[in-house]
Amino acid sequence: MNKVKGLIILILVIMIPVNVFSAGEKEKEGEGVVTLVVWDYKYGEEKMGSAMKAIDDLFIKEHPNVIIEHVAQPHDEYYDILRAAVASGSGPDVAMGAVDPKMWVFADYLVSLDSYIDEWRDEISEDVWLSCTTDNDFNGGIKLVPLTVQGLGWYYNKALFEKAGLNADQPPTDWSDFLSACAKLKSSGITPIIWGNTPSYGSEWLRRSLATNFYGKEGIEGFRTGISNFSDPEFVTIIEMINELSVKEYLDPRGAGQPIFMDSVDQFKAGKGALYLGLISDIAHWKDYADALGKDNIGYFPNINHPGAKYKDRQMNQLAGIGYGIFSYSENIDLAAEYLRAYASGEGPKILVNETGAMVPNVNVDLSSLGYPQLMEILGYLKTNSTPDLKRYITSEVRQKSIDYDSLIFNAHELSVDEYIKKVQAILESSR
Repeated sequence: MNKVKGLIILILVIMIPVNVFSAGEKEKEGEGVVTLVVWDYKYGEEKMGSAMKAIDDLFIKEHPNVIIEHVAQPHDEYYDILRAAVASGSGPDVAMGAVDPKMWVFADYLVSLDSYIDEWRDEISEDVWLSCTTDNDFNGGIKLVPLTVQGLGWYYNKALFEKAGLNADQPPTDWSDFLSACAKLKSSGITPIIWGNTPSYGSEWLRRSLATNFYGKEGIEGFRTGISNFSDPEFVTIIEMINELSVKEYLDPRGAGQPIFMDSVDQFKAGKGALYLGLISDIAHWKDYADALGKDNIGYFPNINHPGAKYKDRQMNQLAGIGYGIFSYSENIDLAAEYLRAYASGEGPKILVNETGAMVPNVNVDLSSLGYPQLMEILGYLKTNSTPDLKRYITSEVRQKSIDYDSLIFNAHELSVDEYIKKVQAILESSR
């Protein structure tokens, strides 16, 4: 069976289409120019592919002796295809990867980029660069240049706020105000909060977002070291908050039976509810909502402030989302490093944001001219109130089992808060 799978992967590698050359580029072939081979799973997407083509064209204008062979690989088989190609020595110079264990499989084959980014390293925060190392350790070297950052925050429909008699210019960031706003929206026949919780990612997003306010950076990191626990009074309060929203049906009861993508997303974009805890990048983000409902109609705030929380207005930040790395067998490492810079510094990040709605990690990029007020709010919080994501500091097994228990307490209401806490704390302890 493994031999058959290997053969299939090899065939896929051979058959993957390369839809990358323009007519002008074909004319350059054979003239001694350098070809830089780039693989990723985003180039085939309409918006992302258009942005990448524009950045590639800018790079070629500055490097007229270069051909960019940009290959769109299928998303589902991407890492298998990349693994087979690297093993055979026929892989790309540059490859995209999510900043997670799937990409760190290739860590030994990736160039340490520290010396190549030295001139512009301060344009991206050290926390983001740290997430682009294996095991969150600079000693192993930075292995990816980040293209995007990811996080969560609250979007709200100002028109529906006004319809319910609420101040659309004053988001309900305090817990008591948030509950009062939900009650007023519900009594006005408006669904307070759109969400999706099958599987229970909606409640997990709530947990992760609220945790940044209760724990801050050191407390979030403490879940890895054992300093922080799911049995903490802070975490218990988080679960009580979500449970209250669920029991009072401020969280749309229909959301318990629907997925986040794209059901709940589409409902919020269609104006079916007033509030939504959503992503700040990738898909289902600020640009999607503003383009659907109006740039001036979508408000934003990063978090709900509970009186028992140590911090306020913390912007949950997953740090790097996707990035590009360079393989050590490449004969064009210096050129490839310049290519990575084109995506992360200068005009490249602005093109990504404008065409795709991605949130980029480079804080020096001026995006005010794009005309999205919610974008500028998010960027402001990322610069001043950013806190790492809990997801980065627990194992994937702990995360998945917690999500399973979420469905029992928030969807089925079969667990009490105390029972839930005992179960999730037990799986956290077993992982240490």
